[in-house]
Amino acid sequence: MFKLGKRFNRRSFFRAFFGLVLTYIFPWKVKSLTSALPPHHTGDGFRNTDPNFKQADGLDVFNWLISRGTRRSFSKETAEIPSTTFNNILVENVNTNSVTWIGHSTTLVRCEKKLFLTDPVWSETAGPYNLVGAKRYTSETISIEQLPDIDIILISHNHYDHLDLNSVLSFAKNKKTHFFIPLGLKEWFADYGIQNLHEMDWWQEETFGSFKIVCTPAQHFSGRSPFDRNNTLWSSWAVIGKEKRFYFGGDSAYFSGFKQIGEKYGPFQLSLIPIGAYLPRNIMGPVHVDPKEAVQAFLDVNSQMMLPIHWGTFRMADEPIDQPPKDFLAEVEKRGLNWNAVQPFKIGETKIW
Repeated sequence: MFKLGKRFNRRSFFRAFFGLVLTYIFPWKVKSLTSALPPHHTGDGFRNTDPNFKQADGLDVFNWLISRGTRRSFSKETAEIPSTTFNNILVENVNTNSVTWIGHSTTLVRCEKKLFLTDPVWSETAGPYNLVGAKRYTSETISIEQLPDIDIILISHNHYDHLDLNSVLSFAKNKKTHFFIPLGLKEWFADYGIQNLHEMDWWQEETFGSFKIVCTPAQHFSGRSPFDRNNTLWSSWAVIGKEKRFYFGGDSAYFSGFKQIGEKYGPFQLSLIPIGAYLPRNIMGPVHVDPKEAVQAFLDVNSQMMLPIHWGTFRMADEPIDQPPKDFLAEVEKRGLNWNAVQPFKIGETKIW
């Protein structure tokens, strides 16, 4: 687990704190669209294009952040998130397609002998300088040093709980590791000397060895400070091999794009779809699926197996940290779906797909 490497004074702390708050409050406006640009592009950034999308009210977000901070300062959750020992023998078997939940949106996928890692985050705090932001609730059971060499890292967007500087720098030491990133993030990675970058736009496809890797849409937003709101793209990813294919949903609200992705690139044998950080709905609804919507997204992308992600690791919303899988499985049972195909993993658990 990473720790802060240098000392910060009180002024640095409050600057980081209020910067993080402002990042989520203000939907910074972007330039008007022009006919020459794709619909999700603007003059100086990106936007969501689903006709049902409506940005959360900034004042509502501010009031929620303040009240949430007050409530959390007087209460602590005691729920235990199930975890298990990492099965490195199974993961290192190149002839077995496997998937491991490391925590939050970080997963390890073995697909046709190659190793994929999604949104690697090992830091204790998901926030500026690893100083303020969402604190890790559940410790990871797998260290970076335990992992085999990673072939491809998929990044969904630049929020701190999905793009962690210390983690990507650790993986970038392996010069054979390639990073697939949404449009606009190449400069950030290059500033830290990270190479092997594949920057892609929605629906763009790239051949990598025997795989076709597709940058697919999501309904979300981006930003790491009050001044870069939606300057870089957010995405999901479809990975298509000769026999196997999987979908990484990243971070997204429910939108029509799930069905489009399923129609264009499905069926998938595996999908990694978020189920957590969904309350209150007036704040989270525009950018995060709830568990019921996650079930529908699973059906929309036409997947045979699902690993529920984006829960149990960081305290990011109002629902109890162990509530997402309960609501998710209730919806699975209500719809009469195959329980075994969507059963939530323990942190550190590996399954064959």
